[in-house]
Amino acid sequence: MTTPPTADAFTPGGDSATRRLFVVLADARKRNRSEAVRKVWADILDLPARDTAAVLNGVATLIRLTGDAKAEVQALPHVDHAIYLKPFASIEEGFAQANLETPFESFARFMDEPTMVALQFCVDSVSRLSTMSLIPADELKQLHSEASDLLESLLKSSVPEELRALLAEHLHLFLSAINSYRITGADGLERALQVALGGFVVRNQTIKIALEHPDSKSTVTSFFKIVERLSTLLAAAGHMKELGVPLLRKLLGPGFTE
Repeated sequence: MTTPPTADAFTPGGDSATRRLFVVLADARKRNRSEAVRKVWADILDLPARDTAAVLNGVATLIRLTGDAKAEVQALPHVDHAIYLKPFASIEEGFAQANLETPFESFARFMDEPTMVALQFCVDSVSRLSTMSLIPADELKQLHSEASDLLESLLKSSVPEELRALLAEHLHLFLSAINSYRITGADGLERALQVALGGFVVRNQTIKIALEHPDSKSTVTSFFKIVERLSTLLAAAGHMKELGVPLLRKLLGPGFTE
């Protein structure tokens, strides 16, 4: 008789909300259960434990991730949904019962081995139908470094205030989406990219005027290179077409994206 794999030994495949939820919960199961819920989630999500608003927002993100994963499983064809959805009842109960100041055991006790192995099978079933792949960690690290470096130089530059504020806002969104990739996946990156493109569409004429400043063109060109890299990564992972740079070329002219 074959011994079933344990939840801790399982490594999910391509990108999906179900996979991301499994990875986070598998990590959570390894944490010190005597520590406060606040401390454990803050450590996992890389948040300051004393920032209650940030931790609560992080937990809310995990609850939304649970809902997204549940929706993926509900959409599976040709499975017994009553069976496949059972682990989500435990996960949702865990979030409902635990509060920030109780020991993490108040949550972790709902993430027992049967629940995690059942979730493992959900990940496997979802992955069989998913066309989305993971974005390599080294690519995200490089993108984060480029966006961070540009933001630092931008804030020290003499680029006109309105353009500087717009670019800084979108670089912050890119960095946040990269930092949150473990939870929000490519959806977070795609939203950040769409917001950036929308901002350039809405402020097109103002930006063209600001681009007449001597420091603006090189900065915007560097920003567009980041947009292009992000767009290419998302397209390669199967999440969207490479629309970013072509749209910006159309708006501002090819000279700013070469």
